[in-house]
Amino acid sequence: MSTKINYKIILLTILIKIVFSNSNKIEIFGVNSEEGSLMLGCIICKQLLNYISIFYQIGMNKNSIKDSIQANYCNDLGLFTNICTKTLDAYYNDLWKDSINVTISSNMEKCQNIGLCPTTTQLDACSSNFELKYANNKNMFIKKKKYREEL
Repeated sequence: MSTKINYKIILLTILIKIVFSNSNKIEIFGVNSEEGSLMLGCIICKQLLNYISIFYQIGMNKNSIKDSIQANYCNDLGLFTNICTKTLDAYYNDLWKDSINVTISSNMEKCQNIGLCPTTTQLDACSSNFELKYANNKNMFIKKKKYREEL
C-alpha cells in the first residue's frame, strides 16, 4: 500500500475520532495518555470498538463489520497484523456485545471488562505510587540482605 493511502487512512481516522469524540480531548488511534495504558491489546481493543461503532451506525451488519475491520484496519498494521487478526478473531463476539451495551460508556471500561485493558487497580499496582506504599518494607529487606562484596 502506498504512503499516500496510509496518510489518507490516518487522516480519516483522526477526522472520525474528532467528529465522534464524546469529549473535548482528541484521541489518536484510541490512545488517551490520561488513561495510563499503552498496552498493544488495549490499544487495538479500543480501536476495534471505535470501528464497530462507526460501521454499525452506517448500517453494516455484524459479519460485514468484522470483514471490513480485518481488511481495512488489521491488514494495514504491518508487523501487528497477526496480533490484530488474532485479537479480532478471539474477542469479536465480546467486542460486539459490549459495543452495543449503552450502560458502559467508555471504550476503556468495555476493554477492561473483556480483559484487554488493565483495570485501575492493576495500573496502580504497576505505578510508582504503589512502590512508595511499600518502600519501608523493601528497604528493610535490602538492609538485611548481604551485599555481593560480603559473599
